[in-house]
Amino acid sequence: MRSLMNFVENKLLPPLMKVAENKYLLAVRDAFTSTITIILIGSIFLLIAYFPSEIWANFIGPYADQIAIPFQLTMGIIAVYVSFSMGYSLSKTVGLEPLINGLISVVVFLIAANPLKDGMISTQYLGGEGIFLALLTSTFSVSVSYFFKKKGLVIKMPLGIPPMVSASFESLFSFASIVIVIWLVRIVLGVDIPLLITGIFKPLVIAADSLIAIIVESTINMLLWFAGIHGHSIVSFNVGILSPFALKNLEMNAVAHAAGQVLPHIITPSFEGFFQQGSTATTALCILMILRCRSSHMKQVGKLAAIPGFFGVTEPLWFGLPIVLNPVFLIPFIFAQVLNLSLTYIVMAIGLVGKTYIGLHWALPGLFGSFLSTGDFKAVLWWLILLVMDCVLYYPFLMAYDRQKFREEAALTT
Repeated sequence: MRSLMNFVENKLLPPLMKVAENKYLLAVRDAFTSTITIILIGSIFLLIAYFPSEIWANFIGPYADQIAIPFQLTMGIIAVYVSFSMGYSLSKTVGLEPLINGLISVVVFLIAANPLKDGMISTQYLGGEGIFLALLTSTFSVSVSYFFKKKGLVIKMPLGIPPMVSASFESLFSFASIVIVIWLVRIVLGVDIPLLITGIFKPLVIAADSLIAIIVESTINMLLWFAGIHGHSIVSFNVGILSPFALKNLEMNAVAHAAGQVLPHIITPSFEGFFQQGSTATTALCILMILRCRSSHMKQVGKLAAIPGFFGVTEPLWFGLPIVLNPVFLIPFIFAQVLNLSLTYIVMAIGLVGKTYIGLHWALPGLFGSFLSTGDFKAVLWWLILLVMDCVLYYPFLMAYDRQKFREEAALTT
C-alpha cells in the first residue's frame, strides 16, 4: 500500500498536475464547461423533437423540424461557441482583454472553416467536426495577439479613453495580421484547414472512443481521487482534458439520431456521467451503510451522503467515510469504476443498450439520466444492474471496515 501511494505521489501525480495546470488545457476545460448550458438547451429540444416513442413521433411529427431548430443552432454549431469561449478563457489567462479576443477568435475560426458555399452558410465544420479547429484557431489567435502586445506592436490610446475602446485599437494590428494569414492560407492558397486538422486528429479521436481509453482513463481518474486529487477535473471525459473528444462524439451522435442513422460513438460526457460509479456505487454504498452497518459513524455518513450521492455528488461519501486514502477501499474503488464503464461500453457496442446522444448535466440522478440520455428503457435496467454489482463488489470491504469502526466505537464507550 505504501509503495502504491509513493508511486501515485512521486511518479503519477507530478506530470498529471503539470498537465492540469497548463494554461492552454485550463482554457480548454473552461471553454467546454461554459458550453454546458448551450448543450443542455439544445439537447432538451432534440429530446422533444425525436423522443423514442412511436406514439409521440406520430403526434409531434409535423412539428419536429421546427422544434429541432434550437438544437441545430446550439449543438449543431457548437464549435462557434467553443471558439469564443476558448478565446475568452485563454486571453483572460494571459492578461488580454477577453471579450474582444473571444470575438476575434470567432472571426478567425469562421474564416478558417470557410462555411460560405454558393452564397449559403454550410454548417459542416461549425458543429462537432469543427471543435478541434475551433480550439486551434482560438489558441493561434490569442497567441499572436499576446505576442504583438508583448513586443509593443499595438496602438496606444491616450488616457481617458474608455478601456474597451482602447483594447479594441490595441488589438487592431494583431487582428489584421491573423485575418490576413488565415485568409491567404484558406482562401487564396485553397488549403482545406478543417480537413487537414480532422486528418491529424483522426487517430486520437478513434483511440479516445475505445475500450482501452475508458480503462486507462478510469484507472488514472480513481487513483487521483484516492490520493485526494479531483481526478475528474484532470483526465475525465466530462470536464477533463478528454472532454473535447467526448463532446465531439456527443454532437455527432445527436446529429445521427436526428437523421435516423446509427449512432457512431459510445464515449460521451453522458456515457461517463450516468454509468460511472459516482452515479451507481455512491447510491449503493449509502444503502448498504444505512441498512447493514452497525457503526454509528458509518450509518450517519450514509444518511448524510445519500441525497447528494443520488444526485452524483460524491465528496460527502468519499471524504466522509472516508474512501480517499483509506487502504480498505482501494481495490473496490478502482475496480468499480473500471468495471462500470468497461461493461457499459461493451453492452452498448454489441447493441444491448442504446448509446447516449443527449447531453445532460452529470448531477441528474443516474436512474433518470440513463434513460433520458439514451432514450432506451433498457439503460435504466442496466443502471440498476450496475448498482447491484457495485453493492456486491463493495460489500465485503464495507463490512470489514464496519467491524473495525464498530470495535473502535465500542472501545470508546467502555
